[in-house]
Amino acid sequence: MPKTSPLKAPPLKTPPPKTFRPKTPPLSTLKAFESAARHGSFVRAGLELNVSAAAISHQIKLLEQTLGIVLFVREARGVSLTPAGASYRDDVTQALNLIDRATENLVRAPVQGPLRVSVAHSFAQHWLTSRIGSLLRQYPDLQLSIRSDDQLSDIHGGEADVAIRFGMGHYPALRSEFFLSDAATILVATELLDRSKDTDNRHLLLDSTLLDDDSIGAAEPWMSWTPWLREAGVKTDSVQRRIRFSDSAMTVNACLSRAGLCIGRLSLVLEALRRRQLTPLLPWRSTEFAHHIVYRESDADNPRLRAFIDWLLREGKLFAAEAEIATGELVRSA
Repeated sequence: MPKTSPLKAPPLKTPPPKTFRPKTPPLSTLKAFESAARHGSFVRAGLELNVSAAAISHQIKLLEQTLGIVLFVREARGVSLTPAGASYRDDVTQALNLIDRATENLVRAPVQGPLRVSVAHSFAQHWLTSRIGSLLRQYPDLQLSIRSDDQLSDIHGGEADVAIRFGMGHYPALRSEFFLSDAATILVATELLDRSKDTDNRHLLLDSTLLDDDSIGAAEPWMSWTPWLREAGVKTDSVQRRIRFSDSAMTVNACLSRAGLCIGRLSLVLEALRRRQLTPLLPWRSTEFAHHIVYRESDADNPRLRAFIDWLLREGKLFAAEAEIATGELVRSA
């Protein structure tokens, strides 16, 4: 009987070394994280992403569980980033911006070239300029030119492509889109109020210098002193000192410098309120005028113009939410 050869086991193959690859978190959690990190608030992040603050909190918790790292410290007035969260935010923001630009380039006409914007000096100084950086980060090839003065640029004559106007929204032969409503009240520098021994509104109005804004017209009665003084029980001729300014920005700046009391629009003073530089003396009242975006009908499909308008409307919604949180007053946005 022939001998059989013993079976030989096949040679063992050395398995390839395992490469560690972190699990990429869901995109929804990264968007929630980036927005919450930027705003320092789950509430504001929810408003930006059109979900509830609870949904943002759930997404952040899911992200932290996926990474095994705590990203936020929960505080009474919002949230703050841990050192790991701050480091992660920078990379995530860069990645999401890259995705946004890639998508923008794919589905839209390129947003590049000149865009001339006309805006009142006060709104440019106290609202627009602090936000414009986000527009340019989103559209780096947009060649923006902002003309800031209180003389209305002639859009028909080509002096500007788009304007932000504060009024009733009626501009003949031009398209007008509602952008943001506003509110007003009497304001005092917080430091001045803290130093005063008498906090009675009537006495403050009698003893303080009243700052007048000469740019206000008769169509805006609550931007003049007469109804406010009447409500506080103060006769107009009882006021001893008044200073007149040519525009709202100068009036607000004088109030911030403790020169006297002013009537301020919420759109111009929200940041000063949040920093406790200004304090309202009476409840906010909705202004008769609102902010509108005005442009030529023939330019409605211009990609540069459309990008600017869409950005402005988003910023308006964020501002309205921030104003409601800061003051308890609802400022209606588009």
